[in-house]
Amino acid sequence: MREALEHYEPRKVVRSFCSCPLHSEKTASFKIFDDTNSFYCFGCGAGGDVIKFVSLLFKLNYSESMRKIDTDFCMGLFKKPSLSQYRRNNQITKQHETQRADREQKAEKSNAEYIKLCEYHRWLIQQKTTIAIQHDIDFIGRLLDKFLNPDKLFEFDVSALINSLKIKHNGTGEVKDYAAGLADRDKKRKNQTPNISNYANITGG
Repeated sequence: MREALEHYEPRKVVRSFCSCPLHSEKTASFKIFDDTNSFYCFGCGAGGDVIKFVSLLFKLNYSESMRKIDTDFCMGLFKKPSLSQYRRNNQITKQHETQRADREQKAEKSNAEYIKLCEYHRWLIQQKTTIAIQHDIDFIGRLLDKFLNPDKLFEFDVSALINSLKIKHNGTGEVKDYAAGLADRDKKRKNQTPNISNYANITGG
C-alpha cells in the first residue's frame, strides 16, 4: 500500500497518516494499515486494498486497476499489454498527473489567500473600533471560518476583496465620508416624504 501511494501520490506520511489523495483536505485523515496492506480515510470514508485505491484514484474498474498495477510495477501477472493498452495506461497516468498538479496549484493559492485574509483581519482588529470596522471584522471572520473547511478551496480574488474594503477606510480605521453618506441618505429620504395635502385629496380627507 505504501509503495502504491508513493508511486502514484507521493506525500508525507507521519505515523501511518497522511492527507487523503482522494479528496481535498487540510488535515491528515488517510490511514495506512501495513498489517493488512489496506487504507481507510476518516474524512471521506473511502477504504480498501491497493486495487481499490487505484480504482478510486484513477476511476477504473477492478480488472483495469489490476492491469495498471501489473504494468506500472512490472509484476508480470498478465500477458504483455498490447500497444493500445500501453498507450491507454500512459494516457490515464498523464491525465492524473495533470489533475494532481492542478489541485496542488489551487491548494497553494488557497493557502496564500488565507494568509492575506488573516493579515488584513489582524489589521482591522488593531484599528479604532467603529460600526463599519466591526462589520468588516465579523465578515472577514466568517470567510476565515470557511477557509477551514477541508473539502473546499477558495477560488476568488482575496486581494481584490481586501482592496475594495480598504477603500472605505483611512489610516485611522474610520470610514471615509461615512457620516456624510448617512446625511445624504437622510436627505434623500426627506425628499421622498409624501405630500400630506395631496394624500388628503386622494383619500377625500
